[in-house]
Amino acid sequence: MNTLGTNAPATNGDGGAAHPTPDAIMQLGMGFWGSKTLLSAVELGLFSALAGGPLGADDLAARFGLHRRSARDFFDALVSLGMLEREDGRYRNTPTTGLFLDRARPSYVGGLLEMARRGYHELVTQMYFAGETLNDADRLLLAVPEGEREKLVVAFADGGPDAEPGVRRGVFNIILQRVA
Repeated sequence: MNTLGTNAPATNGDGGAAHPTPDAIMQLGMGFWGSKTLLSAVELGLFSALAGGPLGADDLAARFGLHRRSARDFFDALVSLGMLEREDGRYRNTPTTGLFLDRARPSYVGGLLEMARRGYHELVTQMYFAGETLNDADRLLLAVPEGEREKLVVAFADGGPDAEPGVRRGVFNIILQRVA
């Protein structure tokens, strides 16, 4: 099988070239599933709940208000991702998740993951140009109150007396604000 990120052709195991597969494309395109599963567990506080020792799926489902059937699938997905261990129907943290994802530990790194879960991955750099037809459909620009939008839209003017012919200039304000 082809390794994601390489240009080497896939082989059929005996050195001959195999038919191309979409495996690498699908792995990359669906990679967010594992991330979303981990982020959900962090948000719930699952790893902190397991810091006291292993618990069964039904106990965990009741603690977090999850449906029993989907909860078991959720916990098993975390096992397959290497984030939990399961033995005799009980789930426990791995040494790594116990160290870094238990909120009571000083080594907790879940805060950054919780921030990602809340949507800070949407932080973007965006420029709006006067006369751009796509401005009317831009969800970030439309989320800004109507009276404030013109502060974000840049009009261009001639480049000035020292500029080469045809050069235009605009002044861009940098605004750091999360827009819901």
